[in-house]
Amino acid sequence: MRVYYYMNIEELKRVIKDQREYLESLEKQKIIERELPFNVEQYLSKPNILAILGVRRSGKSTLGYLLVREKNFAYIDFSDDRLVNFTDFDTLTKAFYELYGDFTHVLIDEPQYVNGWELFVNRLRKEKSVIITGSNSSLLSGELASALTGRHVDLILFPFSFKEYLTFRGVKVDLYSTKSISLIKNELENYLKEGGFPETLSLGKRIIPSIYNDIITKDVIGRYKIRDVVKFKEFVNSMVKYYSTEISVRKLANLLKISTRTIEEWLNAIQESYLLFFVRRYSRSPKQFNGQRKVYVIDAGIVNYLTSFSYGGLMENVVAIQLLRKNQLEGIYYLRGEDYEVDFVDEKNGELIQVSYVSSQDEINRNEIRSLVKGSQITEFNKLTIVSWDLEDEIIVEGKKIRIVPLWKYLI
Repeated sequence: MRVYYYMNIEELKRVIKDQREYLESLEKQKIIERELPFNVEQYLSKPNILAILGVRRSGKSTLGYLLVREKNFAYIDFSDDRLVNFTDFDTLTKAFYELYGDFTHVLIDEPQYVNGWELFVNRLRKEKSVIITGSNSSLLSGELASALTGRHVDLILFPFSFKEYLTFRGVKVDLYSTKSISLIKNELENYLKEGGFPETLSLGKRIIPSIYNDIITKDVIGRYKIRDVVKFKEFVNSMVKYYSTEISVRKLANLLKISTRTIEEWLNAIQESYLLFFVRRYSRSPKQFNGQRKVYVIDAGIVNYLTSFSYGGLMENVVAIQLLRKNQLEGIYYLRGEDYEVDFVDEKNGELIQVSYVSSQDEINRNEIRSLVKGSQITEFNKLTIVSWDLEDEIIVEGKKIRIVPLWKYLI
């Protein structure tokens, strides 16, 4: 039975003002303008909905604020404990008008904490530009998805990219400056160890366990009502440790003595929280399904919290996240056959990518080159790239041009 909760309008206005003051206090912190995969401003120039989705603590609220701070906007954060069981959206709308007059934009944080938010947002978007933020990819499922077919735009926000990380560190990118390149290479080492969560850069890596546990507890266990909490946490820890490797659902089920259905449900729940991503094998046939997939972790800081440092694995993980960020999770695969493997297939850009911890041509594994050539023949993609640690070159193999680019340069 749904409980309806009504709040005195003056009390509600105090909550709104408190939240607005906190939001505006972000100006006192070091704010980095985010590099977005597409121009979001065009979607805020008229009534519409922009959903900023992504892992917890990746900066979604800050980005939302940056997008509306020069507008006449209203703001509400439904994760506030003072709004538990809130349902009085008519009073909320009235409070907005009394506080802000004829506002044009609305920023709503974590609407999934209250029942009925979908219909409220649907009503607002008829006259306002609405931004909603959420830490789960299923946020737009259900009633809102049905009501807003083709009327909302999704933006998936990740922790800082390496380029954003450099901006936060105050490192200027100048490809013609020896000093700049040296600083960039040094910061790449730090990025692979610390990751890109904004709070990690501000507060230090000791905050990473808190971020990780909040994601698991609040965005997965609580949301999906996982019953065997201990076993599930062990499962998630194992998945993080499998980063940059291929997993098999059937093998996992046999190993853990859990049904394949439960494994699939858990994997889906973890992915919907944006903690882990599961990249599937490439196939030109959309009907071909394979239970095997490769695991990648949202942030290097979380990887290093649970596992020992490894250049090769972390390089591949960082490249995977960069590709997923750029393509908004679309069209990224890996390719594997009996005698070849290509780390990434970027279907959208027609590119095959190998990641290799090498600093000279002599160190390159010839099998990786042969796999790129084989992959090019299979996919008919001719843009071939090897992401190295510190080698920049170009080679021709069997008439195929292969670009070799150092990781630091690839990421910026």
